[in-house]
Amino acid sequence: MKKPHRTAVAALLATCALTSCSSSPDLPIRPASAAWQHLQAADFPGAPRLLDGFDAPTDDGEWMRKDRLLFALQLRKGETVHRWLLHLEVMIGDMTTMRLGDDRPSEVKLWNDRSWTYTTTVEGERKQHVVTSRMLPVVVRVHDEQGKQLGNSLVQMPADLLGAGLLPGIDAARTLYGGTDPDAEHMPREQQEAHVTSMVRSTLALVALLTIVQEDSVLADYFWQVIEKPSIWSVVSSFGVSASLVTALEQSLPTDDLPPGMPDLGRAFVAPMRVEVNGSPALLADILATKAVRPYALCGGMVAASARHPSRPELHFDVQLLAARLGARSTGTVKSK
Repeated sequence: MKKPHRTAVAALLATCALTSCSSSPDLPIRPASAAWQHLQAADFPGAPRLLDGFDAPTDDGEWMRKDRLLFALQLRKGETVHRWLLHLEVMIGDMTTMRLGDDRPSEVKLWNDRSWTYTTTVEGERKQHVVTSRMLPVVVRVHDEQGKQLGNSLVQMPADLLGAGLLPGIDAARTLYGGTDPDAEHMPREQQEAHVTSMVRSTLALVALLTIVQEDSVLADYFWQVIEKPSIWSVVSSFGVSASLVTALEQSLPTDDLPPGMPDLGRAFVAPMRVEVNGSPALLADILATKAVRPYALCGGMVAASARHPSRPELHFDVQLLAARLGARSTGTVKSK
């Protein structure tokens, strides 16, 4: 059996819809460093009023109402710095306890499913696969660094994908392409496909988080300032603009440099990614990922990110988790006559 080709997942950032698996560009994608330059909490004085502290993790896989995260965001353009706070809160968890009149409480499941399709090619044979996840409503609020609210929205987040997080995809990529498994070249097709599925699920979780920033009315304009704009020729030759997300999870580096105050969740990695526009690098980023357990499952265990412009080193966009708190099961009463 031939050695499996490295697989990249292409995602249209305009719609954040997974389109296909394709062979990756030859340009290397590697983390800038396993050491992390953390944001300073003192630069975000309004943060403690919104959410403060870190709860110990729990292996309970069900999201609960009021699971909450608070991120610091910073855009640096040379000497100019913009800062915000991003607050995520689960609106309705996996299970809601309802009491119908005087009857005993009953558990009610409230969610919708969403599916994505992708195609793998192994030994010349193409095969279509489906990934499905529960979608749960999450309230997104954007504040300035003083805590003043600037905007809010309601988004649907893939709970199953974020609940698994980025680590399974990193493990799968390191096994297939990173040289950690000497027998990878002779791996049965079913195992190859299982590893690719883990990589796809992890990449979809990453896309879900990118969507929050990329589509937010307050943050989007600033985020896109870090993106390299396509040349006129590439727009003409491509009949428009095509954006894709390319990961190289097998290049991930182990780290123990988590955001200050976070509990130890076990293994952590710095994973590299690249946004391409019309086939050219437009954004380089490193993602700091650890185990995706509640309340950190809400971000897929991705607790920090550092993005940089490919040709303008003075442009940086950084994200860091400042606080994480557990919620509780929703309850309600329905009166019956």
